[in-house]
Amino acid sequence: MLPVARVYRSISNGTASVIITGRHPSLGNCCSDANWHFPWTAGIYSKTPVDLIADSEEELRYRKMIIIRGWLSPYRYFENLRTLSDQGVVKLAMAQDNSSAIRMLEHERAEYLWGGSHFSWYLEKRGLTGEFNYKPLISSPLALWVDKNRPDVLLALNKGYQRLKQEGGLTADGSQLNRFLMSERYEDAASY
Repeated sequence: MLPVARVYRSISNGTASVIITGRHPSLGNCCSDANWHFPWTAGIYSKTPVDLIADSEEELRYRKMIIIRGWLSPYRYFENLRTLSDQGVVKLAMAQDNSSAIRMLEHERAEYLWGGSHFSWYLEKRGLTGEFNYKPLISSPLALWVDKNRPDVLLALNKGYQRLKQEGGLTADGSQLNRFLMSERYEDAASY
């Protein structure tokens, strides 16, 4: 898991053949997207009831929110977040990765956590299912992007995706590994 800019550079400098990120048209110059796509959302997790969770900069004032270092989506949604933080109007707590962000929320280091819909897996893993509410605020389809110089990798990923679909290894919408495979095989990404 790397900051977005470093992920993009990793394809151009050859340190990666595949990246997972949003469907940006500019990536079409260097990469081809695989058949798998994921309807990713980001928003705020909190113990606060969903209808009371902030969804505007005005409602975010005088709150404390955990954000993950390198994530740009909170700044895209709350366009003046940096300024509000610099002015002390919004307090930001920086987490190194998804797991540490969840732990910070669990230990009440902030009222809000900016995270993705996939955080439900981390919450479940820590026994926190139902403890926090989630208010999605933005949506972006994610895709696997493969270096155009590696058509063999693209072919292998597409074949693997089709095989998982045929064998019932994916959720009903085809976007994620089914619960058994997630619990048996998924490991947290290394922190950098």
